[in-house]
Amino acid sequence: MIYIYQGMEDVVSKQTNLTRHGKSQFKVNLDLIRSDMDRLVKYYDRSNNKYESDNIAGILDYLENFELSLLGSKTKLSFEYDELDILKSKPMNLMYFEEYNIRMCDYLVAEDGNFVRVDFPDLRNLLAFEMGKEDLGFSFERLESELSELNPLEPHSINKLKSIWEEEIGKELYREVMVMAAEDSHYYNVEEKSLCDYLQQLTFKGNKYCDALDYSCRRVMSIIAGSLMRELSSGTKYKLCEVTSSGITLYSTEKCGTKVVENELRKPILVNSVGRKFELSGIVTVY
Repeated sequence: MIYIYQGMEDVVSKQTNLTRHGKSQFKVNLDLIRSDMDRLVKYYDRSNNKYESDNIAGILDYLENFELSLLGSKTKLSFEYDELDILKSKPMNLMYFEEYNIRMCDYLVAEDGNFVRVDFPDLRNLLAFEMGKEDLGFSFERLESELSELNPLEPHSINKLKSIWEEEIGKELYREVMVMAAEDSHYYNVEEKSLCDYLQQLTFKGNKYCDALDYSCRRVMSIIAGSLMRELSSGTKYKLCEVTSSGITLYSTEKCGTKVVENELRKPILVNSVGRKFELSGIVTVY
């Protein structure tokens, strides 16, 4: 079982054979790209907010550059770890622009196989809770009292902890913390005015959670992607297509291989928070 915890040394997941499973070529649905771009242009024309307008313009530029990078109607993907140990595809990383429901992986065409995607909404919320719990009003004493029946040495369902934050904050905890500033979090260094990530390996200047939390999600998802690929049988024919802050997409060229990939992605993972191990599963989609 994959276990994510603060201070972990990620050696195993980076031993994944990216030469074999991280290089691929796909036909691209050009009509879908242009449809998304047309939709963004309409959003841009209606926007009265400079931040939103600049954000839309940046996404439009990215999609235009992606279209220009195509070899006719095809794209080649080659995954590697960047300087911050995040798994990304080249020549361009397939992004997920969540606020506009644009997932670039959806532009890829499945000609002789299936895409298998796993999304982890609970994982993002859990990382956000762990990093921001003090600033959200959850003291150590309160959490120890409410979670006292959960043995720190044993794995537990995330449901108990999830019910605590959903009752007070709601289901969009990740979005809530992304726009917050740190004050009391033990991930925040008051003297240096910097935030460290969940894994406690990098520091980010300032007290805004957005950069440290976004990096934490992407780094943890990269570890999970590498670990999942290590767990899959060497005989399974699949390719890595997408790693975002919320999920992972693989492509299987065989019917039996699709089931193997699907079963592997359905396995629960363990994540450490508030001194305990919480078990959670992703949402798997085959298409």
